[in-house]
Amino acid sequence: MTLRKPATTCRTTLLAGCAVLALLAGVPSSGAAGADADWNPAASERLVKLPPHLLKKAVDRDYQASGLAAAISDTGSRISAKGQTLADLKGAAEKADGELRLELQHQFLVEKQAYVRLMGERLELRARQAETRRKLYETLLSKAQRQGAARDSVTAGLAAARQAARERFASSLESVDMQVFGSEFAPESRYGAEYARNKAAMD
Repeated sequence: MTLRKPATTCRTTLLAGCAVLALLAGVPSSGAAGADADWNPAASERLVKLPPHLLKKAVDRDYQASGLAAAISDTGSRISAKGQTLADLKGAAEKADGELRLELQHQFLVEKQAYVRLMGERLELRARQAETRRKLYETLLSKAQRQGAARDSVTAGLAAARQAARERFASSLESVDMQVFGSEFAPESRYGAEYARNKAAMD
């Protein structure tokens, strides 16, 4: 004798799965990394004359007002939303069966790929921010050095800021939570394997 699931349980599972798919249909896809993400700080004489702690604040304010900062923030928000979508899909697929389960599992893999792409975009944007900051400090340091030894303290501060920018670039190569890439749906997905190879190369 074959046991059947109660009709109410099947109906609830079906509705939950359809609700998740309907939600995904309304989520806009992400564009290319940094389409309008610009940060073009000016190496002005005013910055050269600032003491190190005020220089950093001035550069940070300029960055926060830039399109690049907005793009990084937006990408971070989309990564968080994508992570929640993955969790919702995984939960819905575990409760579903038949064709609905297969559809949810497929959508889960599609969203995994989008998640990896978003992480790559944020990494690219952060690297761009760190490189722009480093180049700014390089230019400011050159200007300060041309003004002579009287500005040794400023030169030392700029050199320290440049080094900090380099270290920030290195630290921007962040790790991704690899739990996202491992599941009963795809224990060794090609996206997870690809990320692991890229991360090892960056390290």
